[in-house]
Amino acid sequence: MLGLALVRDQGVCRVYATAPGAYLGFCARGYAVPSDVRVVLTLLVDDVAAAHAALVAAGGEAEGPPRHSDAFRCTSSFFRDPNGYLVELQRFDEPLP
Repeated sequence: MLGLALVRDQGVCRVYATAPGAYLGFCARGYAVPSDVRVVLTLLVDDVAAAHAALVAAGGEAEGPPRHSDAFRCTSSFFRDPNGYLVELQRFDEPLP
């Protein structure tokens, strides 16, 4: 519908390229994230554990430790921004093109 190139199809989540090195993902509501979450800002990082530790050291409150998802083949860590939006640090097992 938007004319974007599909770069990763995970079934319930699809990731599209918006520009070189920039992506936009859509997930089926209620499956990948809790149904009360409307927006998740995902930041792709090379080292989730290091980025997680840096945010915690800077005063960020993590939703939990970094975790690997076999279903989505990625490692993620979640935080809340000051307005309550969910922010995800993520690294795919197989990098996006």
